[in-house]
Amino acid sequence: MEDKIVETKKCINCWIVFTLLQWDIDMLDRLSPIIWNKKYAFPLPTLCPKCSLQKKLSFRLDNKLYRRTCDFSGKDIISVYSPDKPFKIYDQNIRQSDQWDPLEYGITYDPTQPFFHQFALLLQKVPRFAVMNEFSEKSEYCHHSSHLKNCYLIFASANDQDCYYGYRVIDSENVYDSIFVTNSKNIYESVNIDNWYSLFFCQGCKDCSYSRYLYNCEGCHNCLWCVNLNNASYCIYNKEYTKEEYQKIFDQEIKKFDRKRLYEFSLPFPRKYGDIIHSENVIGDIIYRSKNVFMGFNVNDSENIRYSRDMYNHMTNCMSCFSWYGPVDRSYESIATGDGWYNVYFSYSCYPSTDACHCFYCYGCSNIFGCIGLRNKSYCIFNKQYTETEYTALVPQIIEKMIGDWEWWEFCPATMSDFGYNETVGQEYFPLKREEAVDQWFNRSDYEAPIPKVEKTLQANQLPDDIQQVSDDILNQAIICEISWKPFRIIKQELEFYRKNKLQLPHKHPDVRHKERMAMRQPRQLRERKCAKCWVDIKTSYSPERPEIVYCEQCYNKEVYW
Repeated sequence: MEDKIVETKKCINCWIVFTLLQWDIDMLDRLSPIIWNKKYAFPLPTLCPKCSLQKKLSFRLDNKLYRRTCDFSGKDIISVYSPDKPFKIYDQNIRQSDQWDPLEYGITYDPTQPFFHQFALLLQKVPRFAVMNEFSEKSEYCHHSSHLKNCYLIFASANDQDCYYGYRVIDSENVYDSIFVTNSKNIYESVNIDNWYSLFFCQGCKDCSYSRYLYNCEGCHNCLWCVNLNNASYCIYNKEYTKEEYQKIFDQEIKKFDRKRLYEFSLPFPRKYGDIIHSENVIGDIIYRSKNVFMGFNVNDSENIRYSRDMYNHMTNCMSCFSWYGPVDRSYESIATGDGWYNVYFSYSCYPSTDACHCFYCYGCSNIFGCIGLRNKSYCIFNKQYTETEYTALVPQIIEKMIGDWEWWEFCPATMSDFGYNETVGQEYFPLKREEAVDQWFNRSDYEAPIPKVEKTLQANQLPDDIQQVSDDILNQAIICEISWKPFRIIKQELEFYRKNKLQLPHKHPDVRHKERMAMRQPRQLRERKCAKCWVDIKTSYSPERPEIVYCEQCYNKEVYW
């Protein structure tokens, strides 16, 4: 993907130099809204792509849940807001009902005050929602998800059934303890999986089935401890066996749970510079069936994407976004967009909406500006209803004021986030020490959830190695994590899954397991490196000091496919 450098800028946050390409300028021009036949151009960004994303992620909390009270019904609920947060919290049922009206919190726009000052005042007034979980059934302990059935502790996921302890699980069924899984079924302890069936302890594989401990394999079936294999069956350590020989060895090897062993075995095998499949004109990593993607990570079935991550299912014309599930067309500087967005800018966690700018937690809306928590509304500003004529006359005035105040350029200030940086997805992607976060004007949370009181506990090292020796009484006990020392429980569905697949019980708390899986993924940053075979320059997420052998696409294809 060749492009002309138009301008070089210095980030106002980290002071590193970054470049703007002609395609960036063209995309900003394409996305800029037109109101009353006048285009309100988006100015060039002042933050580098990393700092821009980091600020947006400081608003998003995915995988922490707390117990607190619904301020509307008084009932105990599960929420992503810890009990010390000062906001009113409504549970999911209240949010979707007519029992409250977000317009009651509306304020009148004051042209003498900065936009973000007024937006922050509105943000303090409007109740928050315990979790964001639309159109789901028996999946109360999930957040930033939709269309789930019988799921538990699943986050940032969609269209799943019978999935447990997962993150970014899309269009899948019967998935346990896995992250970034799409179109798959019967998956356990796996990372970056696409179109799989019955796979355990695998990473970066496609179109495989009935296998365990695979790395970067494609079209493989009934394989164990294999790396870089394609269209193979009955292989162990990349060596082919008869079906009978394979089964005999498999019965012994599956008892040896050791991810480190797979990594060490994989080191002599070359890695491709990036995990890019069936895509055209793309730069980034983990990009499948997409076109015209620049600096994209985890992008599936999308087109015209720049500086964005986690884009699934027909995302088009999006720039500087952290999203999850389409279709979405024309979005800039937004997070958690999905289910039919069009022309949405600087917004967070809004679902099928069009022509929305600087809006949070809205659903089914159109032509809204600076609104929070609205459902099925149009022509609203700061949660106040206007006529179409009034709306189209006032919005240009607001934008002109924002341009004069240097506010018409990017997402909300990080100080407006509901969460401490250490709670958010930002900490997972861009870890900061306490002092670093404070210096960069991020919020901080010091709340520690109390350790649950349990009557019966069991140390993790006391668990039987053989799942057949585990009785149903384990459902009434809490296991003490061998890393964090926090208690966690085994639920009935888990136990049935472990027994069916002859798996050991986990020894670590779900939070620890999630953190370890996230650490297995490649950094979402490209580095300059040379192909270890032909020495051509490549851009890859494998930094030069790492021990892996990295090839360019041509050398990798010759090694693996030819």
